[in-house]
Amino acid sequence: NVVVKKASIESKLPFRMLNFIVWASVFAVPPLLALSLILEGAQVGWEALNAARTNAWLALAWQVAGNALFGFSAWSWLLTRYDAAVISPYALLIPVFGVGSSVLLLNEPLPAWKVAAITMVLAGITVVSMWPHLVRFRVRRGKTPT
Repeated sequence: NVVVKKASIESKLPFRMLNFIVWASVFAVPPLLALSLILEGAQVGWEALNAARTNAWLALAWQVAGNALFGFSAWSWLLTRYDAAVISPYALLIPVFGVGSSVLLLNEPLPAWKVAAITMVLAGITVVSMWPHLVRFRVRRGKTPT
């Protein structure tokens, strides 16, 4: 987040976020591959590649295109325009959308504890988002902010 913010501020040309994310991802491959080889060994990697079915490759394609490229590009684009403290609470929506998607697309159950957790996350985001407006409103009305 810090690197993206600094790069977008210091860039003399229009900052192309998607290009930045793609190149950052490319440079992540060698250390991650090295860690995988050290911790798991080459045999495990080859077995996983050979055993992968179509649905595994489709899931990988979604992770790359949907989550990594779109998600990080959108997040980084927001970071170039807003302060990190303003947009960071919205990252808590990621698991909410994950749970919602799994309920809608995979027919996973939605027990009461998940509904309660989602409600708490949404309430927290609402409080954090609305608090500055409430403080400004109270100051304008002559009341001391708390």
